Amino acid sequence: MFGITTITLAQKSDSIVVTYDNQRTVIPVPAFGKQTTIKMADSTQMIEIGISRRKISDIKQPTQFPSSAVTSDKPLKGVKWFSQVEAGFIIGFVDKNRFPLFSISSVPHVYNVNNDPLPGFSLGLSIIDRERKLINKLSSNIGLKFGFVNQYRIKKPKTEIPYDTIYQVQNFYFDYDPYTITSLQLLMPIGMCYSFGSGKAISKISFGANMGISFNFLHYKPYENNWESRYSFSMSPTVQTYVAYEYMNIGIKGLVEFTSLQNLIPLSEIRYKVGMSLTYRFY
Repeated sequence: MFGITTITLAQKSDSIVVTYDNQRTVIPVPAFGKQTTIKMADSTQMIEIGISRRKISDIKQPTQFPSSAVTSDKPLKGVKWFSQVEAGFIIGFVDKNRFPLFSISSVPHVYNVNNDPLPGFSLGLSIIDRERKLINKLSSNIGLKFGFVNQYRIKKPKTEIPYDTIYQVQNFYFDYDPYTITSLQLLMPIGMCYSFGSGKAISKISFGANMGISFNFLHYKPYENNWESRYSFSMSPTVQTYVAYEYMNIGIKGLVEFTSLQNLIPLSEIRYKVGMSLTYRFY
């Protein structure tokens, strides 16, 4: 056992007394900015004691507090730029009742509607992600994200039914023409995140919604005129609800997107989209 005590009144005020193994050692206090070191050793160990003198103004603020008061938790706020990318597939489902019934001169008619879903792929890049710690391991986040979606419908042959002259039946065909939809999206993610685990094996479960606007480009080639191409453009509001799981830097995300593309004539309205993607976080 050894202890360090200040000098008693009988000793000089510029000295410090060290008691170790029942032996007292007097150490003079050095001048400002200097340090005095003594070493005491026996056959099994060595004790090294250093004494320095500094002005309070020369000490950095954090060192004035004990290490037990310093926390290793994450800061309450954090901002990350271009931190995550994602890539996956998406399927759009159309409104099956999108064509209203009508009649022409009381002639009976039959509807033939192509209700096949629209497959495609999606890409995403997180531009900025601002995270704020709430309680324990729960945090909220808001940011800005860029998205790219490409969907298509291949040419589907029509089952031609000639006009029935006996029963005066007229046939109508809808959405049998091939087309491609390319969407550029600017989204604002708002969500919550729960983190668990420690070190490099930390995991995250997040959920929320991406809200923004979609710029949609349609390349349309009419079935009757394969040589002719048509183009159309529209802007539409977009909302994506998502849930994601992330382990270390790799994750998987599922989403349901609601948007309106009814201005893209002749493309009929897509009611919703379902997608799945892999994510990778840089840091």
